[in-house]
Amino acid sequence: MLTKRTTTILTVLLAASVVLNGILLYRLQQPASDTETAGATPDAASQMLLRAAQAIVVDSNNGDEVSTAAVTRLKEAALSLPEAREQLAFVKSINNTNGETVIKLDMVEWFSGDEAKQAAQEDGLNGEDATPNGYYIRNADETPVTLTLAQDAQIYVLDDVKSKLADTQSFIAAADDAVDRLFHVWSLGEQVAAMNEQYRP
Repeated sequence: MLTKRTTTILTVLLAASVVLNGILLYRLQQPASDTETAGATPDAASQMLLRAAQAIVVDSNNGDEVSTAAVTRLKEAALSLPEAREQLAFVKSINNTNGETVIKLDMVEWFSGDEAKQAAQEDGLNGEDATPNGYYIRNADETPVTLTLAQDAQIYVLDDVKSKLADTQSFIAAADDAVDRLFHVWSLGEQVAAMNEQYRP
C-alpha cells in the first residue's frame, strides 16, 4: 500500500508531466528563437517532475512501501528530461554570489559489493582493505564543478539512517555544515533542483 505522502507525490508527478508535455508540444510548434540559449533557466515543470521523482526515491530508501520497479521507472523518466542528471558528489562550498547561491561539488563514483573491490583494485589499492564496509568511492578528478542551487531546491539530509526534508534556506545558511558531506545531486542544466544525502555505513 502506498503512503499518503507517496500518493500525493505521485499526483504531483503526474501533474508536472502533463504540464511539461504541454510546454514541449508548444515549443515544437514555435519557430526557433535567437534569444534561446543553452544556459536558459530550466522550466518550473521540469524541476517539479525531477523533485517528485527524487522524493519517491527517498521514500523508498526510507522503507516506505514503494515498488522498486516503479521507483526505477519514475527515476528513468525524470532523468530522461533534457539536461537532467543525477550525480554523486561531495559538497565543497556553498556561497552567495551576485544574488545566486553557488555550490561547488566534487563529483565521485560509488561502487558496492564485488564491484567495489574490483574498482579499488583498478585504482591500485587492495580490494579488501579499501572496502571494509562493502563500498568504494572513486574520486578520479577532484576539480570542483560549479553549479547554482535553486532557492527552492528540495534537499534531504540524513537523520540517523533515514532521510528528512531540510529547510532550504536554513541549509544554505549553515553551508559550512554541508562541506565534505556526500549527496546525490539532481540537476537541470547548470542548476541544482534537488539533493539527498547518501548514507555511508
